[in-house]
Amino acid sequence: MKDHNLITDDGKALRLVFLTSYGVAFITLITLAFAMIAVPISGANAPEIGGVLYPYLETLGQYPRDYIWQYSAMLMIFVYLINMIMIKSIVNKEKQIYIQVASTFAIVSFVILLINYFIQVNVVPISLMNEQYDGISLITQYNPHEFL
Repeated sequence: MKDHNLITDDGKALRLVFLTSYGVAFITLITLAFAMIAVPISGANAPEIGGVLYPYLETLGQYPRDYIWQYSAMLMIFVYLINMIMIKSIVNKEKQIYIQVASTFAIVSFVILLINYFIQVNVVPISLMNEQYDGISLITQYNPHEFL
């Protein structure tokens, strides 16, 4: 192993990094395809007739079609975090500071996005089904200025 190399010579770990990288790319494409059919019918994307207006309580009719992309997005961020952990395992000790910074950002984004998507798919539709409307307008994906 040479000191100027960025990665170690571990072939098995390198193959796993490539597999998780391809997995992230593949799941991202699937997520994009689902997201393209789930364009919210509110805000700037609202049709002139039939668009959902504030407080976005009529969005239950869009369930589950508009929420499918979030399930694949949750899977995508899991695979991305695994990918970052695998990359960290193959980077030489001299370059660990860079991957440590990248891993920290990956963990922070993982936590934020997972909480956001979990609330979107498990709280919003069930609250709308049970007619529990308090605060839903702040966390629904149909609000262009949502909290999450």
